[in-house]
Amino acid sequence: MHSPTTSSGQARLGAIDSIRGLAALFVLFGHVIASFEWNTDFAHYPLINNLFDGTTAVTMFFVLSGLVLTFGHLNHPERPFALVPFFARRFTRIWLPWFAVFILSALAKELISRDT
Repeated sequence: MHSPTTSSGQARLGAIDSIRGLAALFVLFGHVIASFEWNTDFAHYPLINNLFDGTTAVTMFFVLSGLVLTFGHLNHPERPFALVPFFARRFTRIWLPWFAVFILSALAKELISRDT
């Protein structure tokens, strides 16, 4: 059974994860608009401009990701922090999938450029 503090802490992290997801979505919007060179006259409005400002969204994503990683270690003081397993997990969760997508993208670009 979870204590109220634990469930409350998990709810707060869930909210932070939601904000991280929105930041990632805003970065995606910025990349899509830049990739397709769409008319962005609507982005001159301050609130809408923030939705497509990838720099701010990337900064917010990294700051919140650091907060989530720190909370993960602070919530389990019985587990000592080990640097090698930490970086091994990061490598397998981030770099291997990124590399796979990079290779698939390069292959897709090669296939598309052959057809034209």
